Amino acid sequence: DITVNEGDVAGCDGTKAEGWRVWTPIAPNTATYAGKFDGQGHTISGLYFNNEEEDDVGIFGQLCDGGEIQNVGLKNSYFRGRNYIGGICGSNYKTGTIRNCYSEANVTGVVDSRSGADIGGVVGKNNGTVENCYNTGNVVGDKWVGGVCGYNDGTNNNCYNTGKVTGTSDV
Repeated sequence: DITVNEGDVAGCDGTKAEGWRVWTPIAPNTATYAGKFDGQGHTISGLYFNNEEEDDVGIFGQLCDGGEIQNVGLKNSYFRGRNYIGGICGSNYKTGTIRNCYSEANVTGVVDSRSGADIGGVVGKNNGTVENCYNTGNVVGDKWVGGVCGYNDGTNNNCYNTGKVTGTSDV
């Protein structure tokens, strides 16, 4: 298990505590991840990200080209960005797969006329496959907001949400 920051990161409401490290997503909006990440049932906790100008935010920013993320849990974390924000992954493209993952993070997309779209507890925008995943964290955005996937044009199998989801349209 990996703990990046101690304290109540999920409940911080955006306020960064002294000494906390800011998380940089793996494969942020300027890159993509096409590898195979297997968390082997471990957890990552204490991730903090708060930048309303950034897209593709999560543990991973963008997943594509047959990339896989599996068997990892996200705990006690906070993500806030512009668009394509998810606990596990911001954007999952057509050939990406996310399986056996969960998120207990609070995920927020900036709510204004140009932002807050594709915000999900597990993945913000899904065009690939998400299976056996769940979310228990709070999710807030403007449009295309969901507990597991904010926007989904892919495949979801055996997934669920128990977290609170808030948005303006397409919730």
